[in-house]
Amino acid sequence: MSEFTELLSLVGLVDFFDELTDENELNRTNYLQEGKRILSLARVKEKRNLFKTDSLTVRLCNLKFPFLANHEYQIYLQIEHAIKKLIKKRLKTVHSEECLIKEGIPFILSFSKDCPGFRIYPAEGLSGSTLAKDVSGSQNIIALTIEEETFYVPCTSQKRFQNDDYHYKYNPNFRIHMLHADTAFFALWGISWLNQLRKEALGDTMVFEALKYILRNISGCLMKKRWDGDNLPEWFAAFLADNSYIFDNKTNCYTLSADHGQSPKSENTKTAYHSEIIPEPPAESPAQLSDFIPDIINLVSLVYNGNLISAKDLLRKTDSRVYFYLPYHYEKFILSSLQYFISNVQDIKEEEKHRKELDGMVARAYMTKRNIPQHVLKEMQCSELNKYFGFIEFDEEVDLKSVDLVTKEFQKLNHQIFHDFKNHNVALRFRKLGRHHASGLYYPSINTMVVDFRHPDSFIHEYFHMLDDTLGDLSLQCTFDKIALRYQKLLRNAVEEEKKTGMVLLSARGKYGINYYLRKCEIFARCGEIYLFRILHIVSSLLKPEETKSFAYPDDDTLNSLIHHYYSSLLDQLKDIKIDKRKEHYETALHIAAQ
Repeated sequence: MSEFTELLSLVGLVDFFDELTDENELNRTNYLQEGKRILSLARVKEKRNLFKTDSLTVRLCNLKFPFLANHEYQIYLQIEHAIKKLIKKRLKTVHSEECLIKEGIPFILSFSKDCPGFRIYPAEGLSGSTLAKDVSGSQNIIALTIEEETFYVPCTSQKRFQNDDYHYKYNPNFRIHMLHADTAFFALWGISWLNQLRKEALGDTMVFEALKYILRNISGCLMKKRWDGDNLPEWFAAFLADNSYIFDNKTNCYTLSADHGQSPKSENTKTAYHSEIIPEPPAESPAQLSDFIPDIINLVSLVYNGNLISAKDLLRKTDSRVYFYLPYHYEKFILSSLQYFISNVQDIKEEEKHRKELDGMVARAYMTKRNIPQHVLKEMQCSELNKYFGFIEFDEEVDLKSVDLVTKEFQKLNHQIFHDFKNHNVALRFRKLGRHHASGLYYPSINTMVVDFRHPDSFIHEYFHMLDDTLGDLSLQCTFDKIALRYQKLLRNAVEEEKKTGMVLLSARGKYGINYYLRKCEIFARCGEIYLFRILHIVSSLLKPEETKSFAYPDDDTLNSLIHHYYSSLLDQLKDIKIDKRKEHYETALHIAAQ
């Protein structure tokens, strides 16, 4: 867990309206200064470390994960396979009962302290040891005891057997419980993982908010009930409040608020993580529907009250039998949380790759040019944009009249949409970016926005990159996850459809391959543009036009609804955010440029 703790700290949380037809309202969405879009502005530090991950694999506890698959239904299988593969690998190192006694049980002891309620020890000397060896063909048997129920777990079975009870034909009254090692220890590992996450959340509110977010997606059956306020624990009342419940003094009950149904819903209403891949327990399973609610309440207690899950929750008892069973919603929570954290690490790795590529361009694009003409230098120093940014640079080839017009556009746009947001730690540079094959760049390591003055409509895209970075990697936070998942699904579908026609929309590799567009920070910037030009119908030279049609700007009702809900809330919060100015090297850069 220690190697993953740094990455956990990066994870956190954070109503369509009618079209505007009134003339005054229409003026609020049109920011063009002379009635037409400005298509071009041309005339006719020390870097900070951002993330730390391994180079080829993502390490989670002691597990090595390849990059997650593109399709959700494959992801859970991939994660579960990686865990069970390690379990089997570690147990293969057990060569004798003496090895178990002297060296302890590999892998298991490393997490048993985070999963209370069970004992694990060599089965040598137990009455069922011989039977377990005959059933499995393994000479090394582990005993797992939970609440006085003992299960026999072969280290490396040589025969096929089921997770069931076994007995000799001549003695049917003596039975033992047999379990496959990967079944038993995957369940124990999963409980340990959840308990470790909860301990991490004690010192990290971002992890705590992530757990609450994931829990919200698997606790839907609790939302169908009214809850009596008498003797309701405070921690459960807090859970209800976080899920749009309100307390009715007249009835003394917690009920869903009237506007609960107005929140946008993703295509999959069960969960954002497509957890229906985990099959519901069949009717004959020991876990009936009536068992689901206690299981979910246990998870609520884990997240909101800090009550760690015990191994005894893995037992299901009937009148005649005892089952070892990982509850459906436990498994759902385990795999959903693993998917969430691992996918963020995968996204960070892609972002690292992109930023390393940017590092190769830094010396050419972010440094202030020398020998800037004095009249341009004067405009840089006097520009109204200095009210919003820490340093302004204009290329000597820009048309200063056009710059003045787009500056006025930005002032109106910033006031109406971004609530006069200012960040004097960011440099804004209008440069020519031909060699970079991009119309704009944002360098998070040196807080610099670069906009190709021949393509000013890239400004808002880079501005959303700046907001994402400045406000704490918003694109990696839980509240953005539904948008990212929906966008990624739409993009992959578009690529697959093009393949059917024999066309390659995006290559699998390359600087601007599909992985570039699937990065969450890139999705954040493009969806920010969509919010302005498609939802708010903003018209500006600094923004793509509303009629923009591209695979990178998918037009989908579900996505549009999610975007509206998220960005309207985010931009409203900007009015209360003030960014403290740090000491930077802009003055030095300006001095160099003036020489």
